[in-house]
Amino acid sequence: MRRRLGRDEDDAAYGREGANAMEAKILDIGPENVAAFMGEPGIGAGGVKKSVRSSDMNLAEFGAKMSQEFEQLSPQNQKAAAYMMRFPEDVALLSMRDVARKADVPASTLVRLAQALGHSSYVDIKKQFAESLKEGRLSSFSARARELQVRNDASRADSHHPTIAHEHEAILREILSRNGQDRIDSFARQLLTVEKLFMFGVRSAFAPIYQYFYLYQMFRQNGILVNDPGGARSDMLGKIRETDGLLLVSFDPYARESVFAARLAKQMGASVFAVTDSLVSPISAYASHILTVPTSISSFFPSLVGVGALLEIVVARQVGFEGATAIDELAATDKRLSELGAYWTEGKRS
Repeated sequence: MRRRLGRDEDDAAYGREGANAMEAKILDIGPENVAAFMGEPGIGAGGVKKSVRSSDMNLAEFGAKMSQEFEQLSPQNQKAAAYMMRFPEDVALLSMRDVARKADVPASTLVRLAQALGHSSYVDIKKQFAESLKEGRLSSFSARARELQVRNDASRADSHHPTIAHEHEAILREILSRNGQDRIDSFARQLLTVEKLFMFGVRSAFAPIYQYFYLYQMFRQNGILVNDPGGARSDMLGKIRETDGLLLVSFDPYARESVFAARLAKQMGASVFAVTDSLVSPISAYASHILTVPTSISSFFPSLVGVGALLEIVVARQVGFEGATAIDELAATDKRLSELGAYWTEGKRS
């Protein structure tokens, strides 16, 4: 129902509210699905025109501008801006209403934020993020470092800006909300069904995949860490078979080797299990089982906290599923480590 002009409301305020509501509706439907009828008195005038979106600023420049103007934004706009820079993928993929809901602000706040940053509409911002995601350049390390330096400037410190510790808390909370316990359990169970489990992660993704391998091999003997300093990883993956599985960790910026590994495993008929940051990441196209976890924080480098925590949840669930078999294997591991004197057992130095 159309709202009437309030008694104490001027025409300008009423118009702005209507325009914002219209833009929110257009974004909810999808700008590419909306047409505007334009008419004026006169023969041949009028017609249907598709909505037009423009963008003349890349995402790194947008992030720098947002950081520079952060202090001048209203508290609500600051809250929205902080969320958008922590989770750029959401901006690129979700509707404005969904982004507003996850950022815990009204949808109209995103419209006002766009206008405050010099854009005609939120559509422009969404287009920037979507194009950056498509091209695999949500942000370079140097651009994120510049943003970090601006935020860490003592003269610009602001209590509204979330700390990295708070961002990690949010990431840990989002693990279950993104995946759900049932999906995590299914992922963990399916990993236990393969004959051999190859595990792959390169660059920063090697740390969490090695942690998973270390824990997994304590109670299962079919794990293979694909790690060859001599550069023959592809030779190891060439031995994968249809009855095997590949567990692969990769997140933005996606390592080229990870994409090749996922593609090769898929071609060999093996099951591909992906732990990544997006359902549209390059490795997701080859995976039959996918878990996602946020890695973006207000630092110059992706966070590994959520990835490590998610894999620890998976391996803990697997120990539970394996029952007495896992207990027996872990007891044998305990005995072997004790015989090897792996851990320091002497008294503490005084």
